[in-house]
Amino acid sequence: MRAGASDFILKPFRLAQILNAVQQGMERSRLTRENYLLRRSLQSLQSQQPAELPLVGHSLAMRRLGDALGRVAQVNSPVLLLGESGTGKELIARALRIRKMAGGGMRQAGMLAAAALYALDHHVDRLADDHALAQRLALGLQGIDGLQVRSAQTNIVFVDVADGRGPDLLAFLKERGVLATGLIGLRFVTHLDVDAAGIDRAVDAVQAFFSQGANTSTAPLAAGAAVY
Repeated sequence: MRAGASDFILKPFRLAQILNAVQQGMERSRLTRENYLLRRSLQSLQSQQPAELPLVGHSLAMRRLGDALGRVAQVNSPVLLLGESGTGKELIARALRIRKMAGGGMRQAGMLAAAALYALDHHVDRLADDHALAQRLALGLQGIDGLQVRSAQTNIVFVDVADGRGPDLLAFLKERGVLATGLIGLRFVTHLDVDAAGIDRAVDAVQAFFSQGANTSTAPLAAGAAVY
């Protein structure tokens, strides 16, 4: 895969796996292109602030409008623009959209954007590794009584746990260093810090839970409390 393959399929395989691999490859190509275009758009506007966008005029009223635009862009809420045609509503709407794209809707956007940009620069090519590990996990979990794999389209594996044992399974896995999230429907995520050995350990832990035959009495975790 590091030589250029986007995915691989283990034998024996089913037609659905081939179709899924092709669909993921096409989606990955689309996302790569979309990220490239978005980065170019953001880079071209990197040095611009909302008030520095090409507003016509430099009067006090226009400067106040630019200041208001900068404040409104920080609010993660819909904005209604009023005024006659030709007064610049379209320009203001475009400026607000650009500001949102640049992370203006939340105060933590700078840190999140930094992490996202680093991932785009260094980890796009290894997304296929995460997807392959997710498939490995899904295959390992299939056939376990009391658990049904619902979806494994990307690096996220969704499973359903029978008889309300999801919280007990989460607690059991956490004690063994395997973190997931959910209650009845659980979510497992592969990422940079997960390798094949970790996937095998997770599968072994899930199998051990269901082979013990009795529910544990561990208190359930809140949904979303355990992540990845």
